[in-house]
Amino acid sequence: IAMAEKIVKVILDAKPMAMLASKGKSLTPALQEIGAYLVNLSHKAFTDQEWQGARWIARSVPNVPGIVRDLEKGPNIQDKRFNSRPALRDTDALMNSIKSRTIGSRAIEVGSSSQYAELMHDGGPWSEEVSNTVQKNLLVMLDQSERAASGPIKENAHIFRFLLNRKEISGKVPPRQFLGPPKDAKEVFGNIIAKYLDPRNTKVGA
Repeated sequence: IAMAEKIVKVILDAKPMAMLASKGKSLTPALQEIGAYLVNLSHKAFTDQEWQGARWIARSVPNVPGIVRDLEKGPNIQDKRFNSRPALRDTDALMNSIKSRTIGSRAIEVGSSSQYAELMHDGGPWSEEVSNTVQKNLLVMLDQSERAASGPIKENAHIFRFLLNRKEISGKVPPRQFLGPPKDAKEVFGNIIAKYLDPRNTKVGA
């Protein structure tokens, strides 16, 4: 699995920033507020499971890679692997890793240092080893678990048979965008900058 951080750079219009500088005002507060807006926009994507109106592809159920990781640890599978749940929200570690920083006088970077950020944002291939330990624990679970007679274990018996005959599973993570400027960036950023040009301008798109 390719692992890398994901960073997006947003370049602001030069003219309003130059106007702000010409008035002897610090650019930092406006840049920081725009950065905070971008972070909040990213957080909203996780909460709403969409990016500015474009719905994220739902998480696959059952979660086969998760099942394999559970079986690597022991002969048990967490119930959540069989339930429909929001994507990218297990621990919120990815969402909470999103930060912003200013670059020079008119640029802002927003992104995540998570090693999985690029894959989760852009999508791409994944693979998971089905080790001897996984297969051994799966056989133990099927032999001993009371759940094997009914419920999700029985309903997904075909998946377990599949895992017993594979050394690796693979697939593709769908793209789920959570970084970038808003669609109405010019208006939103313009309103934020206007507030700092003249405190009487309180119409901010953030």
